[in-house]
Amino acid sequence: MFRHRIFTAIFLAITGLASAPAQHSFKDSLETTLDTISNERKKLEWLSDNADRISQQVKTNDALKYFDELEKLARKYKDTLKLTQAWRYKINNYIELGKFDEGKKLADSLLSIPEHVYPNCEYVLNLNQAGRPYYHSKDYTKAKEIWLKAIHPPYPDKCPKETAIVYGNLGSVYLKFKEEDKALDYYNKQLEIAKKIKDYIQIVHAYYNIGWTYLNLKNYPLAEKYLLLAMKETKNSNDEDQKYHLHSVLGLLYSRWGKYEKAEKHFFKVLEYFKKKGAEVFVMDTYNNIGVLYMRQNAYEKALQYLDSAIIYAKKTGYTPYLVAILQNKAESLIELNKVDQAVQIIESVIPDTTNLPGISKAHFFQLLYEIHKAKGDYRKALEYYERYHAIYDSILEARNESKFAELERKYRAEQKEKELLRLKTEQQAKELALLKARRRQYLLAGGLGLTLLVSGLLGFLLLKIYRQKKFIEDLVTTWHHQLSNELNPLILSLKKVQKNLGEPDFALRLQNLQAQFTTIQELHKYLYSQGKVSRVNLSDYLKKLAELIQKIYDQKNLDIRIRIPDSLTLPSKQARIVGLFVNEFITNSVKHAFTDRDEGRIWIEMAKSKGELTLRLRDDGPGERGDKQKTSSGYGRGLMETFILQLNGRLKWKGEGGMEAIAVFPEK
Repeated sequence: MFRHRIFTAIFLAITGLASAPAQHSFKDSLETTLDTISNERKKLEWLSDNADRISQQVKTNDALKYFDELEKLARKYKDTLKLTQAWRYKINNYIELGKFDEGKKLADSLLSIPEHVYPNCEYVLNLNQAGRPYYHSKDYTKAKEIWLKAIHPPYPDKCPKETAIVYGNLGSVYLKFKEEDKALDYYNKQLEIAKKIKDYIQIVHAYYNIGWTYLNLKNYPLAEKYLLLAMKETKNSNDEDQKYHLHSVLGLLYSRWGKYEKAEKHFFKVLEYFKKKGAEVFVMDTYNNIGVLYMRQNAYEKALQYLDSAIIYAKKTGYTPYLVAILQNKAESLIELNKVDQAVQIIESVIPDTTNLPGISKAHFFQLLYEIHKAKGDYRKALEYYERYHAIYDSILEARNESKFAELERKYRAEQKEKELLRLKTEQQAKELALLKARRRQYLLAGGLGLTLLVSGLLGFLLLKIYRQKKFIEDLVTTWHHQLSNELNPLILSLKKVQKNLGEPDFALRLQNLQAQFTTIQELHKYLYSQGKVSRVNLSDYLKKLAELIQKIYDQKNLDIRIRIPDSLTLPSKQARIVGLFVNEFITNSVKHAFTDRDEGRIWIEMAKSKGELTLRLRDDGPGERGDKQKTSSGYGRGLMETFILQLNGRLKWKGEGGMEAIAVFPEK
């Protein structure tokens, strides 16, 4: 899983300040000019009037000292407007330096000043700037709360330029919430206002924002259309920063799209520009993007050169989470180069810094450990990290789709009530049985001469009650299987809906695989329910039905799956579930690697038993092994299959001539 942390894109999406090329004459004369102004009041006015030029033409670290001076003088003369102006510029610099906590402190200071203090549209400017450090530190709810205040009447009519910026900011927040439709609504509102007032900077921002949204939706042609429209409008905005941020995002677009030459061209333009500007955060980000670009092309040695440069800049900026992400990319590259020991050293160096990482970063961290231990042949350790990875990943997926699972949760709670009623009925039956036994014991003690006949009658009655109780429990378990099957149905439907929203290169197929895994478990419970059994499964019937469903999931109408399993062969339900997951993973790998250039394919599934062991053979008619590259590309799926066979206490063997063949042998139960 490659990582693109696009600080440049986020910065462009929410910044409200224009940039212009540095002019050496201004930079060189800045200190001289300030030295000649002896009156502090005049110095305050000069710094305030030239704050934009300082922000645009002086390096970020150097600019901070001038804004510190502006803040100090504004405090001295109790000039609230110039004080808040200094805070806005300092917040901008802290964001560029990745110092978000310091930015949030100044944001809180901005918010503490009452609205009535500000003339014209300065209050909207302050709200816009106050939300930015919260956005960058991933407190999106707080950022949204701040920015919604800025689009209340009368500000949209009174301050169209300023509110256009805020509409763009709110679109970016909803994009983080995975609500793309709402994000596009706000971005189009931003574009509408910007065109109306002919604000070319905001027109560029709006086109960029819409393009970025389509990029996240993996609609690359539409993303390219809007990003190129944004690039065209930079000629009117005369903003070099905007232009090169767009080059960065176009590089990302073409990298994901597989147009690597175009991506390389854009990234190197960005690198040259931000190096000259001295914007270290963006230089770091671009080095990482170039490294990932070469990782996508399997040029891992070349990728390491750029990732090492990114690490140097990450350490200079002191932004630990970004450094961890780059180190993970480097470890991933080393794994691909079979330099496992070096990868382990990097991972161990990262361990102390993972405590406060977001969930997705932790998940990737455990995934790398899984890959490393699998490569070293330590499958038990690999399985441990694989389970930890999926525990985090599943919780993230659930949180991201919380709104989409609201209906599912309602149904789940209703079914839980139903189960609770069944449980209470079971307890009531048990109490009645216990009471019955107590009464029968009393009858036995008071029996006397008719003891033998009474005991016989009681035993018959008791056996009947026990039989009914057992039947009731079996019916209850069968009902549970049926309800579990119903619970899985909404999950599968929800997964189909979110499939288009999550944007990683291989994610659509992985999501289909996850859907197929759910279907495997669902089909098992359907089978048990339909057969009225809870312990053993006729494997031939189960796999035939499962194969039909998997073909539908992967939309492989021309895939011919042939099953040769004795009709009399049955397995315990737990073994059958693992075999179903194993078969699903083999079919997934065949769809992904064996039939990519073909309209049709064939898979054979066979099982036989001998001397207390079961032998499961799966084979496709694809090209088979084609050197190390083929092994690498299918290693993720193989690792899962090896894990499943370990759970069966079995062993797995691969053959790659005339198609891929997996031979699993495990004890019969």
